Amino acid sequence: MRLKPLFLTLFFSLIWMDKISAANWFAWITKHNEITINYNNLHLDSSALDQLQLRSQQGTIIPISSRTTENNKIRLELALDLTFPANYQITLLGENKFCYPSLVFMNKAFFSDKELGIDWSGPIPILRLWSPTATAIAVEFSNKSHTHSFHKKMAYTSEGIWELRLDWDFQSHPRYKLFVDAFGKTEEALDPYAKGMDSFSPGKGPLKTPYAYLINPLENKIAFRSSYQSINDTSFVGFELHVRDFSIDPQLSIPQEQKGTYLGLTHAIPYLKDLGITHVQIMPLQSFYTVDEMNRSFQGEDVPQNKINYNWGYDPHNYFTPEGWYSQNPADPALRLRELQEMIYKFHQSGIGVIVDVVYNHIFDQNIFETIAPGAYLRRNDLGEISYKSGAGATLESRNYMVRRLIIESLKYFKEQFGVDGFRFDLMGFIDTETMRSIRVALGPNTILYGEGWEFTDLPAQEATTKSNLPAGQLISVFNDISRDSYAGFMAGPGFIHGMSGEYPKVLTGIIGGLANYSVDYNNDGFDDVIISKDYYHRFAEAPLNTINYLSIHDGHTLWDKINLSTFGDLSYKTRLLKMSLAMLFTSQGRIILHGGDEFLRSKPLAANDAHADRAHTSENVIANDGIRYFHENSYNSPDTTNMIRWNLRKKNNSMVDYVKGLIRLRKKHPALRLETASTIQRALRFYNLAEDKTEVPSQLTDHSFSQLDKLSIDFIHGPAKKTLYLVGEVHGPEIENKNPRNNPYALTFDDDGSATIDFTPSDMAKFHLEAWSDPRNLQIKLVSTPGSWDYLPSAYSPMGNNTIKPENVINGRIMVDLAILDNVAGERPVALSKVIAYTISTEEERLLVVINAKDGPLRLNTEIYDCSNALLLFNEQGISNKKAAALSVPAKSTYIYLCPR
Repeated sequence: MRLKPLFLTLFFSLIWMDKISAANWFAWITKHNEITINYNNLHLDSSALDQLQLRSQQGTIIPISSRTTENNKIRLELALDLTFPANYQITLLGENKFCYPSLVFMNKAFFSDKELGIDWSGPIPILRLWSPTATAIAVEFSNKSHTHSFHKKMAYTSEGIWELRLDWDFQSHPRYKLFVDAFGKTEEALDPYAKGMDSFSPGKGPLKTPYAYLINPLENKIAFRSSYQSINDTSFVGFELHVRDFSIDPQLSIPQEQKGTYLGLTHAIPYLKDLGITHVQIMPLQSFYTVDEMNRSFQGEDVPQNKINYNWGYDPHNYFTPEGWYSQNPADPALRLRELQEMIYKFHQSGIGVIVDVVYNHIFDQNIFETIAPGAYLRRNDLGEISYKSGAGATLESRNYMVRRLIIESLKYFKEQFGVDGFRFDLMGFIDTETMRSIRVALGPNTILYGEGWEFTDLPAQEATTKSNLPAGQLISVFNDISRDSYAGFMAGPGFIHGMSGEYPKVLTGIIGGLANYSVDYNNDGFDDVIISKDYYHRFAEAPLNTINYLSIHDGHTLWDKINLSTFGDLSYKTRLLKMSLAMLFTSQGRIILHGGDEFLRSKPLAANDAHADRAHTSENVIANDGIRYFHENSYNSPDTTNMIRWNLRKKNNSMVDYVKGLIRLRKKHPALRLETASTIQRALRFYNLAEDKTEVPSQLTDHSFSQLDKLSIDFIHGPAKKTLYLVGEVHGPEIENKNPRNNPYALTFDDDGSATIDFTPSDMAKFHLEAWSDPRNLQIKLVSTPGSWDYLPSAYSPMGNNTIKPENVINGRIMVDLAILDNVAGERPVALSKVIAYTISTEEERLLVVINAKDGPLRLNTEIYDCSNALLLFNEQGISNKKAAALSVPAKSTYIYLCPR
């Protein structure tokens, strides 16, 4: 998921606002003898408080010893301790509501370390379920043919744990389903620790609950073992793929029953081994909800739009059971386990590690967990409203110790049971840092952990696992969207490879792996020798391992589609830019990952029956794909026609594959391209200033902040004369979720000269929500014509752009924003940036020179400047060269790598 923090904030917060209710009070059990009622817009007088009552589920009134109100809270001290399992109801102003245990209370009163799911360790298996809000639980057991079933009641023990001893011939009735009584109703539920499930089809209508299946992991241990050991360092070259996409091509010559399956994917292993990647990143394998597992037929354009059976898998259903859609027989619950084990074993046999994409930020449907333990698994605000901020589903509450247990134990299960080498965390910003630390401890230092660290979360900033708040020393990496956007362009926009010299400062941050403390003041004179971005969002890494640089991934366009859409020119010219960007990627520090198929110009053409044609784009630049001129950027449930790997492209673009193969070999052969520490990169890597305007920039980040200002006046110039615009962005506090309220107090009316000013007091500045859109140090703002809409000035802003106010640029409380400059950084004059980047990497073993020429003409460099006479040209637009270079001459739109003599 997920493209860019600002884009996510703007798009998904609108979805979230539609999801939440208009609750005005909610009751929490905060201690055994205390209830706290949070309220909003509620008129309470003394009689209302006197009439407030607390009742047990049997209707017994619970005596209240004191009632106090403060800051929109009512605190009730009880005369007796509450006992469990039980539900309690509050009556306030004539309305009855159940009391939910608060997060803090759950963590104190309902934490257990007992084995959950089926505990096979003793002579009699025990089924255990954690449900602190349930009042009764029954289990239905069914035989394999679903012709006979019976029910057993679970017994409550303590700490929210329910148990049932399986002291009968349970193998005759191996399927089971839960029936949970809580808050006045009975719900069917799926065991969240189920290791096996029946084949599943969601159908239409309300949530369906499948049967779990009794599977003993001890009898299904990995049957396949290899000596492969994954390495957790910067040698990582990842390759993202989707199980089905890689083997569903009708033209692919593999057994029909294996198409789109775990074992079907194994037929691609020889190709991937030859390519040279170190790891595959496989899109979600844990059971997901929205596909009919028994329908594995090819989803072409002949399938009715409302019957397309496809999904990427970011709609989690169960975190322990592997997805059955990828099995040759989803009706056999044990088969998918063996197939997944065999698939991973075959990758390991070929020296390729396996990373699994996991989705712990949200669940597909809130009732998957609300039916098990209402109020326990999902993140809620003070008024009890479930968070939908991710835009994809209800947020899991990772700060709940038992939810954290579920996350960790499911990860351990996939590591130990199937041999998974690491995990990629979808929307990792919704997972708290303490959970990520606990995951690292549980899985050990050699398990690879990384994810999406966008500044996009429903957690307090200091708790969220984001680029600006990575847990120190935990060997956790994040995707670097700055390298993606600056190298080749955001979405279908232009980047540095197109000649956009304004991206130069960001590109440099990608090359150094996003290191926060890298200095370009090589002469120690207090001024930077080149212009490099100091934005905290661009410079976030304490070590190169924290960064995963990439150009495309499943979200957004494929690399070829991006360049095809954004670039005017023929196939040869566009391919040249694609090669240039890939060479930039492979010569960047940190880890790197490819989107599977980019190496042979993979495309995602729009299918005629696609339900989301609005997410496909075209331009006057495109070279059509079999007559199709629209290309998808979010094909999560598009048909196979769009998503499948077309293996004929592999043969058609074999020279491109060889080029990428050469880049991988180059990176593996030369450690200078994958240095391990920040200090080594600081010593070894040096940029050279090739810009005509060598503006001196102070080298150090300042410690200025808005809290130090007595006032802030922002003067806008070159705006629309006599027009009123509205200021949106981080000037609005955390309570304004999308930073663009319909009732916007910040209106600016421009005068005849197109000028306007807005003033902020210290109290106004104290409300700024600085981390909402990006760098938590600077203020990000934008002007729109209509409050609540995003009708910005296209001459002043790019689609995802904004103005940046840096506190150090504010002089005497004033700063100027020039709307004639696109995405103007206030107070900084534009400088002429180079379309050429040159840098050396000097280690004890070797000295490399990398030259990136984004100009439209050839470039000739002075060998003496770079101390690189008689160099060996290692790599050019043709691939591996290893030829003596008569001169440092780089053609237009190329990345060249030289080995300089020591």
